[in-house]
Amino acid sequence: MVGEGAVVRVLPPEHELYSRISSAIMATFADITPFVEPLSSDEAFLDVAGAVRLMGSPATIAQRIRDTVADEQGITCSVGVASTKFVAKLASDQNKPDGVCVIPPAKGAAFVQTLPVKRFHGVGPVTARRMEALGILTGADLAARPLAFLQQ
Repeated sequence: MVGEGAVVRVLPPEHELYSRISSAIMATFADITPFVEPLSSDEAFLDVAGAVRLMGSPATIAQRIRDTVADEQGITCSVGVASTKFVAKLASDQNKPDGVCVIPPAKGAAFVQTLPVKRFHGVGPVTARRMEALGILTGADLAARPLAFLQQ
């Protein structure tokens, strides 16, 4: 919220800079694994299973990515490590704007159950309100509902 008498300055976008940084970040990802699935200009899923032997654990690889991006681009990034894309996306949002969140495979379901459904990728404000009206506020609430109820 901007207070009375405050000066708001809107800076013009720097598309060339964003594009250059995006390309560099994607190149960093490609240096780790050829299995990169971009989601946006600064976000991607990486399958690092084949890189573990050379580079260490997924958590070590995540820290390497963060260090490289910070050193080469001068920006921070958040990384989520998990066995599924869905959980990895949630994990990457967990410690924003500058952190790593590792969710071991055996703890993925428990992690998702603790979160509000409005944080789930693909659940927008309208769906979140509808789910809330049905008493579905968390992943645990969602998991407790029978499939027939959810399909209806």
